[in-house]
Amino acid sequence: MSIQNSSYSLALKVKQIFKESLKNKVQVRDFLPMDKSHLPCLIISCEDCKLQPVGLGGIINIEIKDKVDIGIVEGIRLLGTFRFDIWVEKATDSFEKLENLVNVLTDTIEADKLTLRKNGILSASVEKIGDMESSKDKTIWQIKEEGVKKSLDYRILYENCYTKVPDEGVIKRVEVEIKKDGFKEKMVIEKKIEVSPAPAPIPTPTPPEPQKVNINIATVDELTTLFVKYGNKSTAKKLAEEIVKKREKQKFEKLEDIMKTKGITEAIFNKIKDAISI
Repeated sequence: MSIQNSSYSLALKVKQIFKESLKNKVQVRDFLPMDKSHLPCLIISCEDCKLQPVGLGGIINIEIKDKVDIGIVEGIRLLGTFRFDIWVEKATDSFEKLENLVNVLTDTIEADKLTLRKNGILSASVEKIGDMESSKDKTIWQIKEEGVKKSLDYRILYENCYTKVPDEGVIKRVEVEIKKDGFKEKMVIEKKIEVSPAPAPIPTPTPPEPQKVNINIATVDELTTLFVKYGNKSTAKKLAEEIVKKREKQKFEKLEDIMKTKGITEAIFNKIKDAISI
């Protein structure tokens, strides 16, 4: 069994992990697809990557030699900067749309860190958020109209590993070799012994669902707290006051009616819809 240790192949794998993770999230898939044929869209690229040797863990090759089990452990890590370019059509409200999409993307990745870790992404942190740029970029050549974008640089540590434990026994000797492109460790194991099974994991209690905010009776303070929680700190109080003004004229009959309120875009609605009621 062998692994590809080139930074290019590992960078492609990291991009694929993020694409698979994000396309399964309804809040991203519905209004930020990774389809370059129309706007808005999300494009992921690798800006700077380097390989690092990894210690124990990785691919283990098992073979039988002179009735002795030999386990070979190999692995590699990729440390790099990955750029997430968010594109929208150039319009008067482009800045607001980009701000909302940046919040959605960062919130989604933060909430999905456990799943990403299971797929080898050991850490993912925002390194830089760029300014809004306007250009006809070659990466979206299929689109005729001019678009504007905002870039997020994530510093990502990925470990290419596959863990398989050799037959239990007593380690006779360990041979270690640090190579330029990775780590290799050979364990010679003999005299098998019985190992007690690991105890069953203790189930984690499910936290209670948070109480939803009734948009027909909530106070300005309660609505302000809601918008702050979901990433609209600068406009939270203004949006709360607009909702109160709107419902004084006519109560909201369904959740979608809140988008008739001044300042409540579809992007904002998608972020708060699971936290509100009527």
